[in-house]
Amino acid sequence: MKPSFLNNFWVDVSALNVQRLRQAVSWILVWYFWLAAAIAVIASYLTGGSVLFVALPLALIGAVTTATVMADASALRTRLIVTVAINSTWMFGLYVASDIHNGEYMLEVHMLYFINTSIIIAYVCWRSVLMTTVAALVHHSVLTLLHPELVWPSSSYSWWHLMNHYILGTINCLGGIYIAASLKRFLDHMESARLEAHHRSIHDDLTGLLNRRGLRHAIGKLHQDDGTLPDMTLFQIDLDGFKNINDTVGHAAGDKLLVLVGERLNAIAPVNSIIARIGGDEFVVASPAIGADQQSDFLEGLKSWMQRPHVVSKTKLRVGASVGVTHSSISGGKLDSMMVDADIALYEAKKAGKNRAVMFNPGLKKDAQHLMKTAEAVLYGLENDEFEPYFQTQHDTRTGAVVGIEVLARWNHPKQGILGPAAFLDAVQEAGKAAAFDSHIMSKAIDLVLAQERTGVVFPKVSFNVSYQRLAEPGLAEYIQNLPKVRAEIAFELVESVFFDTLSDDEVETVNALRKLGIRIEIDDFGTGHASIIALTKLKPDLLKIDRALISPLSSNPEQFKLIKTIVDMAHGLGIEALAEGVETEDTINKLRMLGVNYVQGYAFSKPMNIADLQGFLVRKSA
Repeated sequence: MKPSFLNNFWVDVSALNVQRLRQAVSWILVWYFWLAAAIAVIASYLTGGSVLFVALPLALIGAVTTATVMADASALRTRLIVTVAINSTWMFGLYVASDIHNGEYMLEVHMLYFINTSIIIAYVCWRSVLMTTVAALVHHSVLTLLHPELVWPSSSYSWWHLMNHYILGTINCLGGIYIAASLKRFLDHMESARLEAHHRSIHDDLTGLLNRRGLRHAIGKLHQDDGTLPDMTLFQIDLDGFKNINDTVGHAAGDKLLVLVGERLNAIAPVNSIIARIGGDEFVVASPAIGADQQSDFLEGLKSWMQRPHVVSKTKLRVGASVGVTHSSISGGKLDSMMVDADIALYEAKKAGKNRAVMFNPGLKKDAQHLMKTAEAVLYGLENDEFEPYFQTQHDTRTGAVVGIEVLARWNHPKQGILGPAAFLDAVQEAGKAAAFDSHIMSKAIDLVLAQERTGVVFPKVSFNVSYQRLAEPGLAEYIQNLPKVRAEIAFELVESVFFDTLSDDEVETVNALRKLGIRIEIDDFGTGHASIIALTKLKPDLLKIDRALISPLSSNPEQFKLIKTIVDMAHGLGIEALAEGVETEDTINKLRMLGVNYVQGYAFSKPMNIADLQGFLVRKSA
């Protein structure tokens, strides 16, 4: 809904342009007046005329004109006074010229007066042009009838001159009006172009909503005397799954969906809300003076609409929305701080599973600042080789034999010692170094495994966690081919909860290319995300790793037994092996064996360890 104060959003801008033009011309003409007045006075003095008769009226007229321009240089009253002042310099100039030439050439001088005056005052408006010309015609008509010798040389005066005077004067009057009208059309054209350019500069071309600049401009009008915003709630909205729509259906359909989202926001936003599209699939709704009920109604309306399919180009599309919410009372009443805080809350909504709203609180900002600080430390740690691979063994459920090792990252922090992934993985993502981090750990692990193999140690399989960024990065297959060759089978674990069910066709093709290189594909943390059976058949993984959250209650919850049984049967039915994570007791191992789980991993066998400890563990295991 468009707020009322935006109704005349551009009028002030266009008026300002004309006002500045008129102010400038008014001052130019004031200086022109004084120059012309000085010339008339000097000419009168040099020709022996009455200097006081010329100088005194011009000084009085100039003083009034200058004071009026100083008060308001663009007002119509000011422009009309400037017109009279300019006329006065020409009138006195005519009398001086008449003395010089003994009355000859007055018709030519009058025409020069008409033409120059009309051009000079055309900036004012048609009123001043018409007023000046009509006044001059009446003045000279009266003089011609009463004292023709003052206007025309007596030796040549005739009624033909009078008619000629009227005809030329009328033509000049029409010409002056035409000049004024042409100038007005020109200014209108300039203002129209400026209005259009200004409109485009503050609006999004696709949706017609305000853009980021327009948002700042509109909210700027709401600032109080102390520079802060009044009571305002700000919603920052990011569409979930929009990239997948662009990739699968096309950008044209994606654009139409964005238009639909913009229209829906206009329809459900609280009254007087300011709505903007600030990025590809990012929107902002700023709502002044709304209560908790209105905030809740808006979020519920948005969620309800997002849950429904929307027909675009004969295709049903679904998209979600993550929302970060903040309030001026929390974020300090400044737009910049509100945008930052809403973005932090939006990040939390994404991290919590998307398609939800999160209200900002100061604790989130502390977390975000800590994350940023950790991200800087992560970059430093990568540069200084502080991250190293740790290993955890995987075992056959029936025999207990080692069937593989999973590579896990650890941070050998110079002050805090060995840190697990919970301390740095989010920071790696924040720093945009997920792909580089994966490559760093993978390269170091391969070198360590190769060194162990050269001593006679056998690793049936080595598994690596692969981030979405690494999977989507071009050249992954080539990177794998250039790694040192090890005898162990290599497996890539893809995290189901993050991206498994949203893989694009190109990413599935990347997975297939890896499989052709002999890489096993495994799904990590299965059961915590939203992978469908169709997605499983599309990707065709070699193994499902059942998340520890499903394994831990197995001993105490009989219902959990049935759930694990269902997952294992489904996996085996699709030709997929099953591995249980987080196994800590012998009792759990026995139950998993009964359920048909192929492999187990957890503290019941080993903790994550460095390569030296792994070597010792394998020696003891084989003894």
